[in-house]
Amino acid sequence: MYGQSAISQREQDYHNLRRQVEQLRRESKISRKKISVCSEDLSRFCQEKRSDDPLLGKIPNANNPYREMGRCSLL
Repeated sequence: MYGQSAISQREQDYHNLRRQVEQLRRESKISRKKISVCSEDLSRFCQEKRSDDPLLGKIPNANNPYREMGRCSLL
């Protein structure tokens, strides 16, 4: 019984290592870009979308659900 579980453990370790090697091979085939190129692209994208971002620009009062409401005129 002990010998069989050791073999089973070895087989499991082998399969785990095999999967890791296959994953590393797949990852090594992925084309990479330099950080300097990616950061320039990201910066350019952010500058282009700046006007559409409500957190960067001021929200018009008519569209702002969080604006301070006026006081009740009945009281």
